Order: sequence, then structure tokens, then C-alpha cells
Amino acid sequence: MRHLYGFIIAILPVFAYGQDVAFKKQSHNPWKFGVFAGRPVAGKIYDSGKMKSASGLSAGLDLGYYFEARKCGPSLHFQPGFIAFKKTEIDGVENSSYYIESKWKWEAVHLPLTFRYTLPTGTVRPFVEVGMNFRLRTAYSFRRSGTICGFISCNAVDGGADIQNVARKDKLGILAGVGVEVDAGKITIPLSVRLVDSFLQPKDSGDQGPTPTYSNLRTKFIQVTAGFSL
Repeated sequence: MRHLYGFIIAILPVFAYGQDVAFKKQSHNPWKFGVFAGRPVAGKIYDSGKMKSASGLSAGLDLGYYFEARKCGPSLHFQPGFIAFKKTEIDGVENSSYYIESKWKWEAVHLPLTFRYTLPTGTVRPFVEVGMNFRLRTAYSFRRSGTICGFISCNAVDGGADIQNVARKDKLGILAGVGVEVDAGKITIPLSVRLVDSFLQPKDSGDQGPTPTYSNLRTKFIQVTAGFSL
């Protein structure tokens, strides 16, 4: 009997440790829910154009699945959201004989699914992410203004168009970014810089002609975002 008591006393710490590990595994919730918001900071309209400063807003939800108990390593994120992208393009020189200002407005619902890998570096953890993005464009328009001068007189340019139903709809795209996750108590704050682009290369065409097809429109932009998750 004395040997039995000794065995029980010896095994109790091991049993308690095993129960503690099992409890931690059972209590680990791989799902995390959050929100995010941000804005585009640079982008372009035409595939042949250059990336320049832009404005707008973005906001959405973040449903994340973490494969490890710690908030690091691999994770999957579904982030449905809304993005409004605005850009002004200048052709010519202001107060000269030729000056055209084009203001573009683009809006879409985004449904990206991304893979993220977060480094286990403590309270501040860098991460990289990449994934597929399906977007449903809800608005696309432009407005032009300016002046064109000839040998005799100058003509004012003032007009625009809603090209939502005319322009090609680049629904399938990619999303890639880098950022950091910062712990603030039970809340995790992700900060990121992302590239949002089309997946397929558009066909080049004479969009500036009398009967524009807008087939080489390619809305591509870089955005910064911040949010929190629980």
C-alpha cells in the first residue's frame, strides 16, 4: 500500500501537467473576428498609366482562422469590404493653351481570401500576406474639365460619363501586402500596406478614340489599413 501511495504522489504532477495542456488545447479558439479601415494612397486607371497619388476609403470585416494557439504562424483571412478609389489625372500644363483635368471615381465590394504568415516575435509581430480577390464593381465614372486653345480661340472642356456598364469588369484579382500585428491587452491591432491588382492583363485598345471601348482600364492601387481583432 505504501508503494501505491508513493506512485500516486509521483504521478500527480505529471497528470496535472497533462490536464493543463489538454485544457489549453481545448480552450484555444482558432477563430478571430475584427474590423479594419484605411484608404488608397496611390494607383492608376489605365494599364498604360503610372502609379500616382490617389485618395478614397476602404472598410470591412476580418474573419481569421489561426492554425496555432499563439497569434503567429499561418492563418487564413476572409475580409469582405467596400473600397472607394478616387484619382485625378492631369494632361498638359495649368494656365496654358492645353490643360485637361480628369477626375475618376471607382467603387467596389471586395471579397478577398488571403493566406498570412506571422512571425513569432512577441508583442509586435511582422507578417506577409497574399491571396485571391473577387471584386464586384458598383460604380465607375469620370469628369473632365480644362481648356484647349487653337490658333483663333480657346474652348472650354467640361463633361464626363458614367462608364460602369461600358468598361471591362476586372472581377478576379490578387492582393498582397506586408504589415505588423501589435498586441494591446486582449486586442490585436493589425497595420498593413497592400497592393490590390487585377489578375488578368487587359487587352490594349484605343480608349481615347471617338468610340472608346475602355478595355484597357485596369484599376490598380496601393492602400494602407489599420484595424483590431479579438
